[in-house]
Amino acid sequence: SLVYLDIESGLSKFMAVLFVLFIFISAFTVMNMLIGILCEVINKVSDTEKEEAQIRWLKRHLQDIFECYDVNQDKHIGVKEFDLLLKNLEFRETLLQFGTDIQTFGEIVQAEYTSKTSSMSFGELVSYVLRLKGGNGAQVTDIADLRKCVKQLEVRLENSGMLHENYAATRPPRVESIKVRIKRARGLRNSDVVPGTGLSDVYCKCVVLGKPTTGVRTRVVKDSISPAWDEEFVMADYQAGEHLRFQLFDQDIPFVKEDDYLGSVVLESSRFCPQGFEGELRLTGAGQGVEAYLEVKVKVKLLPDEEDLGDPPRSETVNSICSNESAGASNLAMILARLDDVYAVQKGLQEQLRRVEERMDIVEVAVTRTATPDLRGFS
Repeated sequence: SLVYLDIESGLSKFMAVLFVLFIFISAFTVMNMLIGILCEVINKVSDTEKEEAQIRWLKRHLQDIFECYDVNQDKHIGVKEFDLLLKNLEFRETLLQFGTDIQTFGEIVQAEYTSKTSSMSFGELVSYVLRLKGGNGAQVTDIADLRKCVKQLEVRLENSGMLHENYAATRPPRVESIKVRIKRARGLRNSDVVPGTGLSDVYCKCVVLGKPTTGVRTRVVKDSISPAWDEEFVMADYQAGEHLRFQLFDQDIPFVKEDDYLGSVVLESSRFCPQGFEGELRLTGAGQGVEAYLEVKVKVKLLPDEEDLGDPPRSETVNSICSNESAGASNLAMILARLDDVYAVQKGLQEQLRRVEERMDIVEVAVTRTATPDLRGFS
């Protein structure tokens, strides 16, 4: 106030008011700066805590998987063990939820195996998962790893003869799109055994084996053990050589009872690529003494050749490539399907166990309150 009076008496009242306004604007600006800095610090701390929580979640889930594939029990994963690890459905789903592309991860780590070492520790594999997470900025080490991966890929292509001129006549087909028409099923068991509930409410799911995000689903047909859908879907992210898996379920009340499993079948790529497929497939796991079938139709559309080779037997060469797959690939497809079933059952059991634990906690609280004597009447 003394300064204001001195300015007013020495200069003018306008200059005094201007001085007060300047002090107010300066204080307001500094306060906004402090608030901005505080908000930025809070955001950084929050992002750091979220990232640390994600890393803890990732390590907790991957630790058990790594230990299952650690044959030597030395906390390291070898080349052969890593190849098996990439086919694990739970591992692929964990990386998908974390945001790491499984294909890029596999190529980068395999290039590291080829150039440096025959085995990698659990921590090194986790560090690669963290580095390859979507949204991370590129660093110099990432560019170096990319160059290394491209070099290894070039060497493999050169050794396999794919860079030679005569490879164009024998290269595998390039699939543009694949359409799956799920027509009908017959011979299914009735899982609704409670009187008055009718027959099963059936729907069918189709997925590219090993790619859970590519799944499609038909509508639900009520009260039928011979449902007919006749629905067509376009399977996303399909590549030549991959198999299709069909699963049938009986829809139950959501959040009360899980859908009943009615059977599944794996359609191997050699049966529909590129010639297509139409017919019935026998379901496995349909029930004891039950013979159930699913009728489907698959159309494959190939991409045109990049250059006209002028070779009429091209289609025959493609057919021979797709149809002459080894029996090992078929067995691998069935094993992956069984692992998928086991993983689905495991997730269901974990959910049921969680519900039982919640009910036990409620019962424990109720018993504790009942057993505690009420002494308020004696005070």
